[in-house]
Amino acid sequence: FTSMFLHIGVVHLLFNLYALYILGPLVEGYFGHVRFLAIYFLSGLFASVASFAFSPAISAGASGAIFGLIGATTVYFLRYRENFGQRGKAMLQNMVFVIVINLMFGLSMSNIDNWAHIGGLLSGALVSWGLLPRYHLPNVVRYGPQPMEEDPHSTQETTWILICVALLVL
Repeated sequence: FTSMFLHIGVVHLLFNLYALYILGPLVEGYFGHVRFLAIYFLSGLFASVASFAFSPAISAGASGAIFGLIGATTVYFLRYRENFGQRGKAMLQNMVFVIVINLMFGLSMSNIDNWAHIGGLLSGALVSWGLLPRYHLPNVVRYGPQPMEEDPHSTQETTWILICVALLVL
C-alpha cells in the first residue's frame, strides 16, 4: 500500500503528479468521489501485487494507480462513447494511444516497472466496469439540453468492491 506514496526522485514524483492532475478530475467527475477512491486505491494495490509477483524491480510510485485511472477512463468511454459523439470516440482513441505509448516506453527502459503498470491498468478496468454509473432519462423533461439522471445501485457497487478485494487477497 505504501509504495503508491513513495517515489524515486523529484522527476518521478512530478510525472505522477501531472498525470494525476490530468486524469484525476476526469475520472472523479464521471464516476464520483467514492468510486474514484475505490478505483484509485484498488488499482494501486493490484499494481503493487503484480509488481511484487512478476518484477524484480523496486516498486515505488503512483503510476500503477494512475494506470488504473487510465483503465477506468477507457472503460467509461468504451461504454458511453456514443453518448459523447465525436468527443467520446476521440477520448477512447486517446486512451488507447496513451496505453500503447506508455507500455512501449516502459519496455524500452530498464528501470520502469511495466508489471505494476499492467496490473494497475487491468485492475482499474475491472474495478471500474462494476462501478460504471448507469443513466436514465430525466423524470421531468424541460426545454433545452438536460443531463441524464443516474440510477442508484449502491448495493451492487459494494458487492463488486468486495469481490475485487477478495480477488486481491487471493
